[in-house]
Amino acid sequence: MLSNAMKTNRRHSERVPLSCTVNLTQVEQISVKKQSPQIVAYTDNISDTGLFVYTHTHKPQIGTVYKCCVNGLLKSPPSRLIEVVRVDNHGVGLRFKD
Repeated sequence: MLSNAMKTNRRHSERVPLSCTVNLTQVEQISVKKQSPQIVAYTDNISDTGLFVYTHTHKPQIGTVYKCCVNGLLKSPPSRLIEVVRVDNHGVGLRFKD
């Protein structure tokens, strides 16, 4: 018999624990050329389809799109577009859009 956690797991990719910093800049603010503060957060895990970051002070709305740069994996990390798909007391679940 499957546990409740296994029944509700809708993930398509395996998550890997990863602790590094990410810089997030809201795309909407970039496009209107507002000076938007970068959010610096710490990852909990990452997969082929997204990542979970700890955000204790900033809780964005589901659907918010950010430009994301994961630091510490590559010398010159690429920026990717991500979308907020889950918000809880610990942080934010983000899905890669590109």
